[in-house]
Amino acid sequence: MKYKITNTTVKAPKLHPKTGADLRSAVERVGHGITIRPNNNEHIIIQTNRSRIFDHVNEGMLRLQRGKFIRIEEIEDVSEVLKNHTLGNKDDARAAVRGSSEDVHAAVENRIARASEMGNDSHEQRGGKETEEAINPDGEPNFVVRADKSFKRKQKVEKPQLSDEVTAEVEK
Repeated sequence: MKYKITNTTVKAPKLHPKTGADLRSAVERVGHGITIRPNNNEHIIIQTNRSRIFDHVNEGMLRLQRGKFIRIEEIEDVSEVLKNHTLGNKDDARAAVRGSSEDVHAAVENRIARASEMGNDSHEQRGGKETEEAINPDGEPNFVVRADKSFKRKQKVEKPQLSDEVTAEVEK
C-alpha cells in the first residue's frame, strides 16, 4: 500500500458577507512548503499544491493531516495516479484550488502579451513603432536635447600641469 500526500496549505476563499472581500490571510492565499520527515530522518519538502508518494505514514504525517496542512490518500496503483497526474486537465486542478473563476483578477483577462508558437509570430509591433502612441506618465518633458549624428567627442581631455613644488611634495 502506498500513500499520496498533497500539500493543502492554500485555503479556499472566505468571503465577507457584506463586502465580498476575501478574509484569508496572506499565508492562506499563497500557501507554504511543508517539511515531512519519514522514519529515516530525511527532510522532504512538499511545495504548495504538489504531492509526493510515500511507502508508509508516521505520526508526524498524521498530525499534519489533522492540522489541515496535507491530505493523505491511499493508492493501490502508482501508474494510474501518475497517468492521471500527467494527462489530467491542469486547469481543473487550478480552478479547484482558486475556488471559482470570479477570483481571477481583471488584469489577467486584459493582457496584451500573448504566447505564440515559435516562427508563427504575427505581432506588428516592431522597431520602436509601438512607442509612438505611448503616453509618458510623468507628463511632457521639460526640454528635449538633440545632437548631430556627426558630432564627435574629444578623445582625451588635457590634464593641467602641476608645478614643480607640488610634484616634489607628492614624491616625498
